[in-house]
Amino acid sequence: MAWSAASVIEEQVARIRAQVGSGKVICGLSGGVDSSVAALLVHRAVGDQLTCVFVDHGLMRKHEGEQVIAAFGERFGIPLVAVDAEERFLARLRGVSDPEAKRKAIGAEFIRVFEEEAAQIGDASHLVQGTLYSDVIESGGGTGASTIKSHHNVGGLPEDLSFDLVEPLRTLFKDEVRAVGAELGLDERLVWRQPFPGPGLAIRIVGGEATKERLDLLRDADFILQDEIRQAGLYRDPLAVLLRAARHPHGRRAGRRAHLRLGHRHPRGHLRRRHDRRLGASALRPPRADRGAHDR
Repeated sequence: MAWSAASVIEEQVARIRAQVGSGKVICGLSGGVDSSVAALLVHRAVGDQLTCVFVDHGLMRKHEGEQVIAAFGERFGIPLVAVDAEERFLARLRGVSDPEAKRKAIGAEFIRVFEEEAAQIGDASHLVQGTLYSDVIESGGGTGASTIKSHHNVGGLPEDLSFDLVEPLRTLFKDEVRAVGAELGLDERLVWRQPFPGPGLAIRIVGGEATKERLDLLRDADFILQDEIRQAGLYRDPLAVLLRAARHPHGRRAGRRAHLRLGHRHPRGHLRRRHDRRLGASALRPPRADRGAHDR
């Protein structure tokens, strides 16, 4: 039978209902594609037995926190606990400049906040995670909250929380997760959100601590870039831009060169790349129609 998002939803809803039964479920909703789609699948299966906890650590892109709350709390009506923890995280990051130290500090604080909220919800027996098949591969096929997501997330959750894991995306790749999200009615901006690490903007600030002022400046710059990508019609493409300014030995600029790489990856397929060395806004133009299906 051919793969389809609808069939995945049907299969996973049945699996989740069988696993959870009448138990309470909690989900650490990050606002990323993986946790968002996983939360929607579980809510489709067990309804208000699910409670999502969204920890706004102040390290997200511009307006992302408001988008998550609007989508899940208002549009889908999922029980949602939104925690404004920006001050706690900024205090934890004060004086920290090493990227790995930032990651560990954010992970430790996230665990504390999540534990506090989980205790208030009470008697939840299951924990939802947006584990993908790529996560399983990268973690060597291990299981457990602290094993699967720790390589790219905020550090994983401690095993002593003793939840039964619900991982409805465990056999899917990112392209397939996006297709399932679209089928579930998830907002386009959430479905096609560019990947973003759990520690967020704090890791993007290299060589210094993550202050409120620096984060706001980086948020504004990122917002401009994301807006340009959307206006150019490239928001559904994996995108990497590298700007390099070379100098002659005497200090004179040798010119600037920009590389734009677009990749189109189909479900369970290979990644196809196209290189473009044009400069400026022209480099963000959508592929011409005469380039054929390869670039569409």
